[in-house]
Amino acid sequence: MKNRNYAEAYELLEKSDRQRHSLDQFRKEMGTVLQIQSIQVLSSQISGQVAEVTINLTTIYEGGESVAEGIVVPLIKEEGEWKVDFWD
Repeated sequence: MKNRNYAEAYELLEKSDRQRHSLDQFRKEMGTVLQIQSIQVLSSQISGQVAEVTINLTTIYEGGESVAEGIVVPLIKEEGEWKVDFWD
């Protein structure tokens, strides 16, 4: 995501997200962020086939505003690999 490689990031989404939303939809949604400045993993909790990773995400928006926020990223284990549950 930091390098804007949306095609590669899209492949890290869980299967049902990729079935319901196209790569173009993902690119459009991610296009609202000008630049991801930094990502710092703060904590993670795993329970069976699901996990939550708390990150500190710093992004730069139009006008140069830098915003840092804590975000919980839900993950699902599919075929032995962790995938991001992006769309609820």
